[in-house]
Amino acid sequence: MFNKLPIYITAFLILQCVIITGQEKNVVDTSLVKKDTALVDSLSLKKKKEQPFKSKVTYAADDSIRFSMSSKKVYMYKNSQINYDNIELKSERVDFDMNKSVVYAKGIKDSTGKLMGNPHFKQSAEEFDAKDLSYNFKSKKGIIHDIISEQDESFLHAEKTKKESNGNINLIKGKYTTCDAEHPHFYLALTKAIVIPENQIVAGPAYLVMEDIPLPIGIPFGFFPNKKNSASGILLPTYGEEATRGFFLRDGGYYFALSDNFDLRLTGDIYSKGTWGATAASTYRKRYKFNGVFNLRYYRNKIGDEGPDQQRSTDFSIRWNHGQEAQANPYQRFSASVDYSSQKFNKRHNYTNPAQYLTNQKQSSISFNKSWPNNSPVNLSANLRHSQNSQNNSVSLTFPEISFNVNRIYLFRGKEGSSGKWYDDISISYTSNLVNKIQAHEDSLFISKTLQRMENGFKHSIPFGTSIKIWKKINLNLSPSLNYNGMLYTNYIKKNQVLHNDSINDTTYTFLDIDTVSKLTYAQGFSPSLSLAANPTLYGTLKFKKGSKIEAIRHVLRPSAGVSFIPSLKGFAPDYERSYFDADGKLRTYSRYERNVYGTPTSSNKKSGAVSLGLFNNLEMKVRSDKDTVTGSKKIKIIDNLNFGTSYNIFADSMNWSQISMNGSTTLFEGLSINVSGSMDLYAYEKTNINNRILYRRIKDFEFEHSNRLARLTSLSFSTGYQFQSKQGEKDEKEKKQNAIPGEYDYFKIPWSFSVDFDLNYSKPFDKAEILPTLQFNGDFSLTEKWKINFSSGYDVKAKKITYTNIGINRDLHCWAMSFSCSPFGETKYYSFQINVKSAMLKDIKYDKKKSNYDYGF
Repeated sequence: MFNKLPIYITAFLILQCVIITGQEKNVVDTSLVKKDTALVDSLSLKKKKEQPFKSKVTYAADDSIRFSMSSKKVYMYKNSQINYDNIELKSERVDFDMNKSVVYAKGIKDSTGKLMGNPHFKQSAEEFDAKDLSYNFKSKKGIIHDIISEQDESFLHAEKTKKESNGNINLIKGKYTTCDAEHPHFYLALTKAIVIPENQIVAGPAYLVMEDIPLPIGIPFGFFPNKKNSASGILLPTYGEEATRGFFLRDGGYYFALSDNFDLRLTGDIYSKGTWGATAASTYRKRYKFNGVFNLRYYRNKIGDEGPDQQRSTDFSIRWNHGQEAQANPYQRFSASVDYSSQKFNKRHNYTNPAQYLTNQKQSSISFNKSWPNNSPVNLSANLRHSQNSQNNSVSLTFPEISFNVNRIYLFRGKEGSSGKWYDDISISYTSNLVNKIQAHEDSLFISKTLQRMENGFKHSIPFGTSIKIWKKINLNLSPSLNYNGMLYTNYIKKNQVLHNDSINDTTYTFLDIDTVSKLTYAQGFSPSLSLAANPTLYGTLKFKKGSKIEAIRHVLRPSAGVSFIPSLKGFAPDYERSYFDADGKLRTYSRYERNVYGTPTSSNKKSGAVSLGLFNNLEMKVRSDKDTVTGSKKIKIIDNLNFGTSYNIFADSMNWSQISMNGSTTLFEGLSINVSGSMDLYAYEKTNINNRILYRRIKDFEFEHSNRLARLTSLSFSTGYQFQSKQGEKDEKEKKQNAIPGEYDYFKIPWSFSVDFDLNYSKPFDKAEILPTLQFNGDFSLTEKWKINFSSGYDVKAKKITYTNIGINRDLHCWAMSFSCSPFGETKYYSFQINVKSAMLKDIKYDKKKSNYDYGF
C-alpha cells in the first residue's frame, strides 16, 4: 500500500536555491605570472571554490528581499518563490543563514491568526505542503514539520520528518491515507517509520484510525516495497462460507509483473465441499501500437453434500479484447472481441450482474483488414466468428472467413470524372469469399463426427452493369446488368428413393437416401437482368385560416414502382438440378448443391420477372410557437414514416402476389416513440384433417372472396418505451450551485429517472393466434447528493410472474463507499453488502457480507 510514496529526499534539494548573494570567488590573474616555469612552480595558486549550482537559479518575492552582510543572512518576504532546474519552492517566508548553511521556509499568520503561505515544494511529479522546513546543506540533513504529500491516490501526513545524510527519511507520528480531506476521515497511523528511497519502507507499530477513533486493528511492524514500478507478489484470498458449497477461499494466487507492458494474474478458488476454480488474467499495452485484456476462468462445481444428490458440472469462460491504436498502421488493422463460455456460466457465476445474467446470445469476432494506399480499390479481410445461444445450447463457428474485393471501377471515366455521357456509369467490380463453418450443440462441437460435417466453400462474383437516367423528374432509371458467379465446393449430394426389404419383420418399405459425395467441383452461373424503376416524390399541403393555432399540415408521399426481368439462358448456362421419383412415383427435383454453404450458383435457366410496389408516407404539422422567436412556428411530426410494400411475380402459375409488408414509427411527444411492423396476406387458407392431424395451407383464392377483407393480418409487432426523469440542465445546475446553502438539500429537485419498455408480438399465420407481451422497467433516484438507489425488473405476462429483479443502494462516504445489492425473487436470489475504501491502493480495507443463490439451495 506504500509503494507510491514520494521520495522526500527531493524536498531537501532546495539547498541549490540559497547561495544567491555574496558568493566569493578566488581567481588567479594569469596575466601577472611570468612565463617562467620555476616561478610558476613556486607560486601558490588559489583554486576556485566549487560551485554549488549546475543550473540557473531564479528567485522572486512580492514584498522584498533583504540581505544582511553582517550576519550573512538573506530574507525573502511574501509569496517567495525559488526555481532551480525542475525544483520549485513557494513559501510566504524564506530565510537563509550563510554562516550555518541552513535554509528555512515557513508560513505566517494573518490578522485572524490563521496560518497562510505554508511552504509548497514541487519537483517534477513530486510535491508536498508543510508547516515549515529547514535544511543544512553541509551536513545534508533536514527537518520538516507537519508535511502533507500527495501522489496518485495516496496522502502522507507526518508531524515530524527528518532526512539523514545517506538519503534515508525518518517519520514520526505519520498518517497514511487515501482521503483528500485536510483532516482525513481515516488513516493508518504510523508511530514511526523509515523510508529508504527507491527501495523499501520499514514501519513500527501501526493501527487503523477512523473518525479519530483508534480501532483494534493493527500490526506490530511492517515491511513495504517503495518502488514506482509494479512488482510481483502474493495475492491473499478472501474467505467465507456458503450453504451449498461450504467454506471457501477466493481469489488467492500470485501476480507476475512481467514487464512494463505485460502482466499476469493467476488466482484460484477452493470450497470445502469440493468445488474449485482457477483464473488467468492478463493486461498488456504497447504505446501507439495496441492494448488488450485477456481473462480465462474454469470451474469444477460440486453443489451439496457428497452422495447421489450432489450436483456436479463444469463451467468455463474465455474473454479477450484486443484493440489497435489508430496511428499504428493506417492500412491494416487487427482487432478481437471474444466472449465464449459454457451454457450456465453466467447463471452460476455472474448472477449479481443483470446485464450478463440476462444475456442469452453471445458473439465473438477476430478480424484482420488490409487496404492499400493511393485510394486503391483493393481490400482484404480475414475473420473468425462465433455465435452462441445459451437457451438451446447451439454454437456456430466460422473459422476462417477470408474476403478479397475490388471496389467498383468505372470503365469509361477519365481522371476528370464523368463527362455526362450515358456510358460513364458502366462499372465492374469483383468480390470473393472463402469460408469454413460449423454449427452444433455445445457438447458435441469439437468431436470428429461434427468436424466432418463442416461446411466450406469458395465463392466469387463479377457484377457488370450501368444505370441510365430516362426521366429525371420522376427518377425513372433503366438498369441493365450481367452478373457472373462461381463456387468451388469439396462435396455435393445425391438423392435416391431406395426400396428396402425387412426380412425380420417381413415388410417392405422405401426411404430417401441422401448420399454425400466428397469431390472437388466448380459450379458457375450467369444472370443477365434488366430493371426499370421510378421513385417520384409528391407533396400535399393543407393550410389553415390565419389566426389558427395550426398553420398547415403537409403530407409527403414517395410511391415506388419497378419492373425486373431475367431472360432464360436454358441450354447456355449450366444446370445443376437433378431428379428422382418419390415413394408415390412423383418426379421430384433438387439441386446437388442445395446443402452447401453458398447454395447453388444463380443461373437464369428459367425466365423470371417481377413488379415491385411501395409507398412511403410522412405527415407533419406546423403550429404557432411563441418560444421560437426566429420563425414564430415549430414543426410537429404526426407520422414519422409509414411504409407499405409488395411484389407481383409475372411468370408464376398462381398466387403471384407476395405478402404485404408494413412498418412505421411515430413520436407522440418528446421521449415517447412507437414502432409498428407487420405483414398481411392477400390469399386465403384452408384446413384439412389427415390421419387426425390438422394441416393448413394457403390457397389461390383471395381472402376478399371468403371474408370481404382485403387481406388478413398474419403478424404484428408493437413496441414503445418512455423515460421519465427529473428536469436536468445546465441552468438548473448553475442555479443549484449559486443558491445552495451548505448542508441543505432540495428534496423537491431529487434527481431521478424511470423508464418503461413494452413489446407486443402478435402472430396468426392461420387460425390460431399467439400473443407474447413483455414488460421491462428500470430506474434510479438520489435521496440526497450522497445516496443513490437503482432497480431493474420486468413482468412475464404469459407466465404471470416477475422476471429477474435487481435492486442496488449506494452511499458516497467521501473517501469510503457503501453499497448494497440484492435480487429478492427466483433462483437468482442473493444479497451483498459492502463498505470499503474507494481507492484501489487500500482495497483490502473493507467489510462485506454476502449471501448468494448457492446459500438458498439453487
